[in-house]
Amino acid sequence: MLIVLIVVAVIILVIATLKYPPIGLALFLTAGLIKGILMLEFGFFRVVDYTVLCAVLVLVAMAYSFVKSGGWMRDILSIPLVIYLLLATILLVATTYTSAPNYGLEKSSRFATLGLIAFLAPVVFAHSVKEVKLMMWILLAVGILLSIVTIIAPHEVVLRVAAETRGGFLEAGPLTTATQIGTAAVVAFMFAIMTHTSKSLRIASLALIALMMVGIIITASRGPLIGLGFTWLVAIFICRKGVSKAWLPFVAGAIVVSLVVSFTKLPEIVTARVATVWKSGYHMKEAAYARMEMFIWTVRRFPERPILGHGTGAFAIDRGGQDVRAYPHNIILESLYEQGLVGAVIVGAFLLLIFRRWRQASRFVYLYELDIGIFQIVHIAGLLFLFLFMQAMKSFDINGNRLMFFSAGLVLAVFNLVRRMAEEIPSEGELAVEDNQRVEGFEFQDTLLPY
Repeated sequence: MLIVLIVVAVIILVIATLKYPPIGLALFLTAGLIKGILMLEFGFFRVVDYTVLCAVLVLVAMAYSFVKSGGWMRDILSIPLVIYLLLATILLVATTYTSAPNYGLEKSSRFATLGLIAFLAPVVFAHSVKEVKLMMWILLAVGILLSIVTIIAPHEVVLRVAAETRGGFLEAGPLTTATQIGTAAVVAFMFAIMTHTSKSLRIASLALIALMMVGIIITASRGPLIGLGFTWLVAIFICRKGVSKAWLPFVAGAIVVSLVVSFTKLPEIVTARVATVWKSGYHMKEAAYARMEMFIWTVRRFPERPILGHGTGAFAIDRGGQDVRAYPHNIILESLYEQGLVGAVIVGAFLLLIFRRWRQASRFVYLYELDIGIFQIVHIAGLLFLFLFMQAMKSFDINGNRLMFFSAGLVLAVFNLVRRMAEEIPSEGELAVEDNQRVEGFEFQDTLLPY
């Protein structure tokens, strides 16, 4: 009976995803949360990987969307995609000489499959302003869901692990959860400060920011909280021409109040845990020292094999002696150590190119005087990438930074959209020709009028 229900559910999901492709994407982004619950309740999902099922669902939706839209080959076959595929190839090749074959193969294969799907999904799904905004609403919905689940975790047995240990939030970690919540908080913040946002949406965004701040604090993840604050400051600076001066102080005050209330009025089981994590063994100074020690160790050992590196996943064996998931907590140093200068240059080129696409898209907005709604989605996409890039510089491995590569795809989708809009705007010469044709046409028609 259970198998029948699962099959029926899968069929319904496939049909729904083909009609509304981002549904599958939302499931893919929340895979860690839902997978953990399913594994606890249903033995079927201890054998079948839910993340892989979601990836297949998104892949089917991508193929359907690509065919339905007529195939935007120009958007998909881009330089960033070539660089991504090249990096994936190098990661796979580097598993042939690694000392950690299990972790290395897992990391490289998931980067080449699940990561590629996450990177391409926004490019395939988002061809209009409406579709890009839908993608951002999905990110916001994921953040709200994770915030609520994290907040109620101390009171639910199946979720209590979120309030008892920093080591695991179901199948995602607290840090992964906090990063996804922070991603949604960036979207909500931009809605709250932009001038053309409606009053009702602005108030709702403020409430959601408070909700997500509580969620991040409960996960006791310092990096996303600090990165979020920095990203918000950058958002105010680069969007200053579109920021509501009247609402900005109110938004800032509401954030400060939500922080104070979160740290002083949360349930005791949560505040005790937060105090333990922030004030004792995981004190920020100690965490920073641990990161710095890993960074220094990586830099010192890198010259032993500077060109091609030690092999994908080799950091785990070389530093810890075990073929398990372990990494330098910095995407550049990870590539430098495991794939050498070749890998680090490719990763660096990819990151710089995405930042460049963000800058080019924003310049198009100013140059062609596009709508302020376009201005908003350009900078939301760019700020999401900035926030997730900051997390990649101190947390996760290259496969764990899948959300960053998803945001890179979102930047490309927005860039492609803005570029198409710019191309559709006639140049001054074309306008002159059109005006002349209108005049000539009018004069010709005028000769036919009766007197």
